[in-house]
Amino acid sequence: MTPHYIPFYNYQTMAERISKLPASAMGGIYRVFRKDKYAQPVALKLSGYVHPDFHPHGISVVASGDDTFLYVVNHRRDGEFLSVFKLDMDRNELQYWTSITAESFRVINNVAVDPNGHFYYTNWMSNDPGSWTGLFETFGDGKLSQVQYCAVPADFLRKRPSKNVQAACETVVDQVPCNGISFNADFSKLFVVSGSHLLGYHVDPNNPTVLTEYATINTIFVCDNVNPSGSQKNIMYVGCFPRPLSLLFQVQSEPHARIAGMIRKVYIDEKRSELFKLDTNGTKLSAATSAIYYKGYTVAVSYFDDSRYMVCDDVHRNDRMH
Repeated sequence: MTPHYIPFYNYQTMAERISKLPASAMGGIYRVFRKDKYAQPVALKLSGYVHPDFHPHGISVVASGDDTFLYVVNHRRDGEFLSVFKLDMDRNELQYWTSITAESFRVINNVAVDPNGHFYYTNWMSNDPGSWTGLFETFGDGKLSQVQYCAVPADFLRKRPSKNVQAACETVVDQVPCNGISFNADFSKLFVVSGSHLLGYHVDPNNPTVLTEYATINTIFVCDNVNPSGSQKNIMYVGCFPRPLSLLFQVQSEPHARIAGMIRKVYIDEKRSELFKLDTNGTKLSAATSAIYYKGYTVAVSYFDDSRYMVCDDVHRNDRMH
């Protein structure tokens, strides 16, 4: 979603900010290719998407048989939805599948999908992050956020629904700060970014609503989104903010100032994290919010950095901005 910054004294809710965007304002999803050293982003065409606006936020990719699906957090004007697409890699096209809604959807941050199409998601806050109550919640002892598990019909990824799907959801983690969320590579564990910690849970394969604590991993700094490595077993990467107060106040200006960003490497088995990359003044990437590593390349993005993303060639030690 294109950021819409406003002065601090003119605090507005997310719905109000979206309503002020032009009716034609549409977010986009891009694909980058390793063969091009991730230097050429390709916009994925939205095929069959029937709604007037598209404001993507969190995203989760899952393989089901020979097909690949994307679940996208979509802050539409008419509410919070998960928009589901089937990826046609040959055509670089996202074929609209359906939208998922639930009475419990509040302010969705991110989603983690299992191979059957069921998913966990984070209700980021109890109050809208653009409201004064949301601001006070942020400065409180802990955001009143939660993780919920939602089930979809058994044939959801095999048979396209004829209309929106109403998911059945229940809370599995409550009353702790919850931002990014992701499975590990084999779907046996679920990880939730919670302030300056990464909460790890064992997932019961027979009852996914049952999560048992695996570890609380210290990330030192407040972080945002976490992703498993695409080529390293039991490794994850998380985008963090080494100067969170600076972040809070600088993003209220437009154009905003460069903001320090960090990527931390998480060792799942060792239950620890370490510094992987640091940009002390935001010149490479302003406030990294998400990162992934695959076979010698790190790709990082930021909600706060408009149309740029960062590619690190860790084999030849080159950093590039695109």
